Amino acid sequence: MIDKYHPIDAEVRGMFDAFVRGGRQWAKCSTCSVYMIARDCEEALATTLESLEELAESFVEFEVNAYTNDCTDSTADILDRWRPTFDTRHINEENGRPMMPSLRGADRTVPLADYRNRVREGSRRSDISLVIDPDIRLIEPERLLAGLGEMMATGHGVMAAQQLAYIPEVSRDWLVNYDAFAWRPSWTWHQSDQRELSFFHDVRPVGAPAYQVNSAFGGAAWYRADSGFMDTPYDGTDGCEHVGLHRGMAERHGRRWTVAVSPAMTLIR
Repeated sequence: MIDKYHPIDAEVRGMFDAFVRGGRQWAKCSTCSVYMIARDCEEALATTLESLEELAESFVEFEVNAYTNDCTDSTADILDRWRPTFDTRHINEENGRPMMPSLRGADRTVPLADYRNRVREGSRRSDISLVIDPDIRLIEPERLLAGLGEMMATGHGVMAAQQLAYIPEVSRDWLVNYDAFAWRPSWTWHQSDQRELSFFHDVRPVGAPAYQVNSAFGGAAWYRADSGFMDTPYDGTDGCEHVGLHRGMAERHGRRWTVAVSPAMTLIR
């Protein structure tokens, strides 16, 4: 359970439940398209798919678009055999690209941006889109719905999750903010290594309000139809594929693109 690592204190439980109810209220009259790219993540994939099946029950229509490439485990097979009650589309390619190294730079971010553009091609335009990593260890539909409810209540065009992970190189003792490398705070599109290190440790509790940033992802992010998500290509030349996407949304669509991070929508990697 996520509560073991990121608990919901009793004094803010009512607020969290209100966001969940708000998310369900929007979902029951909305269509949703999910987008994910996957490679060699068979261990966590089943958990993610179970969570998506539960999430789908809240929406009027629901579809999942998945892209896999160069898998050496059963990831692609699991998706091929998956038969939920809603529409699914799975694109699998063998393009000879190496597994992404755990490094920054165009060798990693440009292919990732290409995959994210590919998975959107030919998909329908839904009221709400959800981009999600399929290899998250702990993910709860209730937390996702809380993020959706908070997005709709605050008027942001995008609501990103707070994704926590154990990264020994950053901290040996506790979970830190995994998304720090993709985080661009509201006052800048750039960040120094020292500032980025501080972002790793900026883990906020449930009850802290969503805070506006220029770019973030957190392993899952909601996009409203009017955010410009479907009209803006990913670009991995900005240091992270999501940074190029969100900068492009800002340039094309103005204030409707605003991104925030929701501590209520916390995932564990």
